[in-house]
Amino acid sequence: MLEKELYSLLLQSLPESFFIAVACFSILNLKFAWNKILLISVLETLTNLIHFLPIAFGMHTVLLPITMALYIRIVTKAKLSRIFAAVIICLIVIIVSEGLYSNPLLKFMNLSYEDVIANPLLRALFSIPEYVALMLIPVVKTIYMRIKQKRINF
Repeated sequence: MLEKELYSLLLQSLPESFFIAVACFSILNLKFAWNKILLISVLETLTNLIHFLPIAFGMHTVLLPITMALYIRIVTKAKLSRIFAAVIICLIVIIVSEGLYSNPLLKFMNLSYEDVIANPLLRALFSIPEYVALMLIPVVKTIYMRIKQKRINF
């Protein structure tokens, strides 16, 4: 059990924390300081160890966004209200993307939700569309800013 959870931290929690941090930096108009993003990602991944604590089911869903916001605040000194808004935007992107791809992907792969949750590698693989959705935030923002800049220059 412990081995599975440690693999899950490494294969799912760390990349997820990384992509959320990158998306938040983009939303907050912060320069991509990769050392800061990596630090935030590692701290958030370590915070995922709360899964081992005897707390009520779902509490990690409340605590992890708060800790992500606090880590970003500590590392960047950005305005906390804007950070919470960025984290909430990322949560909405994650919820919507999982809602769109989970069932079709489960059916396509002929797997149950329980199969995926029980296997850290499958959990990581099933999270890839979520990471793509999170990375669309900085990509779409960059495209939008370039288009906006071209309009201003005309």
